[in-house]
Amino acid sequence: MVEQVSTGILKPMFAAFENEKPLPEKPILQVMKVGLTNQNTQNSSQQRYRVAFSDGQFGDDYWKVMRKIGSSPIHDFG
Repeated sequence: MVEQVSTGILKPMFAAFENEKPLPEKPILQVMKVGLTNQNTQNSSQQRYRVAFSDGQFGDDYWKVMRKIGSSPIHDFG
């Protein structure tokens, strides 16, 4: 299950994780939250996000924890 979190041009900032690729410098069209196995889990370390870029590419390599979202209009990440 994938829940759309927000649309519009966003500039998320991801925490640094081991083996994590940096986000490319291109506009982000959509950020989607991937469904958790336990819907009651509020632990941010178990929340995963998928990034859709404005050029039509999906950031499958960026299914990482989104710890901070710069000045984007995304809220309620717990």
